[in-house]
Amino acid sequence: MHEARVTASLDRVARKTNYSALRCELDDFNETHASVKRGAAIFPVKFGISFTASFMNQASALVHLYTDGTVSISHGGVEMGQGLNTKVAQIVASEIGVSMDRLRVECHSTQRTANTSPTAASTGADLNGSAALNAIRQIRARLQPVAVALLEEKFGNKVAVSRLVFRDNRVFDMRTPKHALDLAELLHHAWMKRVDLSAHGFYATPRLGFDWSRGKGSPFAYFVFGAALVITEVDLLTGVVALERVSIVHETARSLNEGVDRGQIEGAFMQGFGWCTMEELPRDEKGRLLAASADHL
Repeated sequence: MHEARVTASLDRVARKTNYSALRCELDDFNETHASVKRGAAIFPVKFGISFTASFMNQASALVHLYTDGTVSISHGGVEMGQGLNTKVAQIVASEIGVSMDRLRVECHSTQRTANTSPTAASTGADLNGSAALNAIRQIRARLQPVAVALLEEKFGNKVAVSRLVFRDNRVFDMRTPKHALDLAELLHHAWMKRVDLSAHGFYATPRLGFDWSRGKGSPFAYFVFGAALVITEVDLLTGVVALERVSIVHETARSLNEGVDRGQIEGAFMQGFGWCTMEELPRDEKGRLLAASADHL
């Protein structure tokens, strides 16, 4: 199965770039240019998503709903420009039907979410988004019977929990969408009824475990696949290297935010390009990295 997905990624990037014709173009270019040459490389990737230390695959979140219809979210991930806060906010917004302008993601702090795992290994959205989803689902479950009672009292129609819809800052029975409560109205009513509008959510990635001594187990929750083709040009006289073309294919499954995912893929390539071409990694005779911190620069 995994081999098929690797092959699919390679085939797709080859089709998108017309790789066979591209090879001929490069050969023609190199034959007619003595001091400047171009080369192409195509490479697949299979990357496991999870921390290989199983205990790190856990996260918590704290969600508050306020009577004015706004939402506060705290989670254990660190936003460093990768769009994590946006994804977590979208998860909560989708579940409770609130617009993004009514959500506030608080600064990361262990005073709000304690004992947090690192934000790394491509787990940030998985772990913290799932913890936030757990929290908002707890609150939604508390609100459902309150919403049913208030809708029936206000509009006189029989309402079922299974038909409740939380959408566009409103709550309604899917059979009678015109008879809707404003979310703020529902939250204020729930508060008056002494319903808890806060929740702590927790998530631990299931079915993980690996025996390093035997080399057996499941260290990753899942794998992602992709492939990239890069064309570079080298000036043989000056040594100047230029990127001529980059084509990347990467799985995203059902993307939480296409713009964020595209930015992460493009940013990851530029990070890797800089690491491979401009960063020096000196090591000692035992292979230990000498530039492991700023003290060694």
